[in-house]
Amino acid sequence: MATCANQVSNSDGSLSLVLMPTQPDLSQCQFAVMSGSEVINSQFLQLTPAEASHISSFVLLVWGTAWGFKQLANFIKGDTHVSD
Repeated sequence: MATCANQVSNSDGSLSLVLMPTQPDLSQCQFAVMSGSEVINSQFLQLTPAEASHISSFVLLVWGTAWGFKQLANFIKGDTHVSD
């Protein structure tokens, strides 16, 4: 079962996570920390290569579409600056 953790600012400006194992409701936590066995049993690690390929293709399609719209908007605005 996931454990609740909250972020704490230290006096030197760094951040730490403090585990709150008695917190019963994970929706009240800033972070939910999972054990190794929970991570291994995650649905994302049980994807077949074909399923992972479909997800990757969809992500690339969305990214490419957004890039294309950005280029179209720059063309319509007459922006001659070459961007990343």
